[in-house]
Amino acid sequence: MAIMLTTKLNTIAGHQMIFSTGGGPRLEASNPNILGGGHAVWNDNIDLHETGLTSYDIFKRFFKSMQSTAERTWGSDRAAKTYAERVQPASVYAPQSNPDKTVAEEDLFKINPETVKDYLAKKVQKTEAGLNFEKDSTIEGLVGDAGPSHVLKLDVTVTGDGEQTFSTSGNNQLYLADKDGYLAYKFEQFHIQFNKKLEKNKRYQISVVTKPQVTEVYVDGEKVERIANPANPRLAHNSLVLPLETIGGFKGILHSAELSNEAFVNPRLIPNDHFTVSATSQELPGTNAEGPVEKAFDNDPNTFWHSKWSGHQAPFTVAMNLKAAETVNGLTYLPRPGGGNGVVTSYEIYAQKDGQMVKVASGTWENNAKRKQLTLMPLKRIR
Repeated sequence: MAIMLTTKLNTIAGHQMIFSTGGGPRLEASNPNILGGGHAVWNDNIDLHETGLTSYDIFKRFFKSMQSTAERTWGSDRAAKTYAERVQPASVYAPQSNPDKTVAEEDLFKINPETVKDYLAKKVQKTEAGLNFEKDSTIEGLVGDAGPSHVLKLDVTVTGDGEQTFSTSGNNQLYLADKDGYLAYKFEQFHIQFNKKLEKNKRYQISVVTKPQVTEVYVDGEKVERIANPANPRLAHNSLVLPLETIGGFKGILHSAELSNEAFVNPRLIPNDHFTVSATSQELPGTNAEGPVEKAFDNDPNTFWHSKWSGHQAPFTVAMNLKAAETVNGLTYLPRPGGGNGVVTSYEIYAQKDGQMVKVASGTWENNAKRKQLTLMPLKRIR
């Protein structure tokens, strides 16, 4: 009889594995009745040392290296002598397992009043305004868990008071309003809040953008920052496996809900091919990370514009020249990674309208590396 053991193993590279079955006999790894073994990995960074790594993150970090570690410590005379002779498994994962939490194309969804008939909806009333939910209304049998690299888009109006749960999978939940009233989610041991409270009876477009070790939330096109938790001062990661087994637990109107695996594009952003940029000072040719002013507009948070390293003094002017008239109602400024020197703390914004340059905003920002958001009165058809 062939057996598989799942044990907690502390192994040292180069040492042969020995398996023990409780009080039973000790078996060498090369014993023909042994099919394999299992590793257990645990994370000691908890409490004040908590960094935010979930079991999903830990699996992604360790799985490939553990494959190699297992081979090196196996010590079996059945092991391949060379890398080229290795027999690759049909799947690197166990049958019927999905540790990546990938979602098949056919399991992605678009739920709205026209398509709700295709889903298992209970106590959901279709109205002219959308899908009316009471606290006990549900749409069940959805994808379950959707790993990072997915986007959940919601068009929703909350009409109830108190805690409002949008979706659930196991013990994990996505909140339109948690017990404190914030947009939030609960995943494993983490309760992550975002600095936005939805107003009752007001319609919102919400996008939850999941990436490896990063979850971003946008409300009506504006990014909402995560609220820092003093209990976890070192928390730097917030991966989310979207809990989408069941939608329900809120009172309101769901106008639409869509799960997508396509890259998120903020509809409020003016596409890069709609404008050119220039600056009164820039370091040319610069480096891969810094220099030309175009790096301030490339949507990469790891690159940045830098004024000329020597010989130029502030103030500097950055010009965004629109190729056609646009409506503009805000801008976002992300300081260089890590902050430090070069953070803009005082600004003036001008716009060309009817051939004239007009000041439309001015002010100050704190000297830190946090993203700054400036909302303007809608400027229609400016250049």
